[in-house]
Amino acid sequence: MVASERVYRTTSLLFPGVPAMSSLPLPSASDGPSLPELFETIYVRLKELSTMFMRAQPAGHTLQSTAIVHEAFLKL
Repeated sequence: MVASERVYRTTSLLFPGVPAMSSLPLPSASDGPSLPELFETIYVRLKELSTMFMRAQPAGHTLQSTAIVHEAFLKL
């Protein structure tokens, strides 16, 4: 299993019914969007997913969606 398949399976398990990150339109080299634009798109999507995930957590949990996004973003 390649890394992209693992990401898809993990995303599907954590967020059922939510399109995987792989469904985001990625630019081709000829499109010319900058790397910061790509990272901004990914960051916004991660924030949406983490916010949705955190809503399902029980009251009193100590995690914050922004902290989760920053951790995931740094791993990119």
